[in-house]
Amino acid sequence: FIDLDNFKAINDSYGHTAGDEVLRGVARILRTTLRKCDLVARWGGEEFVALLPGATAEGAGRAIERALERLRETPFELDGEPVHVTFSAGVIEIESELPVEQALAAADRRLYAAKEAGRNRVVVSEPAGDRPRHRLVVAEDDDMLAAALVRALEREGFEVLHCPDGAAALAAIEREGASLLLLDVRLPDSDGFEILTKLRRSRFGARLPVVILTAMGSERDVVRGFELGADDYVLKPFSLTELIARVRRLLQRRRVPRRAR
Repeated sequence: FIDLDNFKAINDSYGHTAGDEVLRGVARILRTTLRKCDLVARWGGEEFVALLPGATAEGAGRAIERALERLRETPFELDGEPVHVTFSAGVIEIESELPVEQALAAADRRLYAAKEAGRNRVVVSEPAGDRPRHRLVVAEDDDMLAAALVRALEREGFEVLHCPDGAAALAAIEREGASLLLLDVRLPDSDGFEILTKLRRSRFGARLPVVILTAMGSERDVVRGFELGADDYVLKPFSLTELIARVRRLLQRRRVPRRAR
């Protein structure tokens, strides 16, 4: 993952046209510095993602460092004045069995560490103290929302397992354990309330903290959710920051033990 440093200041000071020029310039530097077989794409906003087939994490890190050095040495002329731009990056080596969501989240944690360390750098190794502590299961059939949830929660240090339906979520909790369940109500295979009922009747989920995530906000639905054993009820659309705070509060209140290794 590659993220331009302080890019908002460029847009605010010089305008979005200048910001677009910088994005194109960064893309050119990345594309011409990396190998022809490497893939560079804009991920969104001021973020890029690069895939370097066959490279080790250390080798990819050196390649991204070279691109960063070229960027440092190449000022952009904006409104007649030179403007120096840098980026922060997180690099991982993707193992064949590693799901794409987990790979992106791992790279994103390293990117976050680079930002925290002062920006303008590339981080390859796993940040100390950033290993997941609690396993969260997300039962959500909206792939875009699920990806955003997984990324945000893993950045906070949680281990996250995404299940696209209720049956998969129940099976995962029974098989591997969990510290908390984030449960959508409208799932393709069953009603989320039915999943909650089954969970509360099971030996493995009777006391598991459950947060319902849904657009169903009528008083009747909210009351039903709590009566069936939900610990919290969050309406869509919601703030990821607020949701993470609610998750932490529940884990602290319940003092959920870490998943057995």
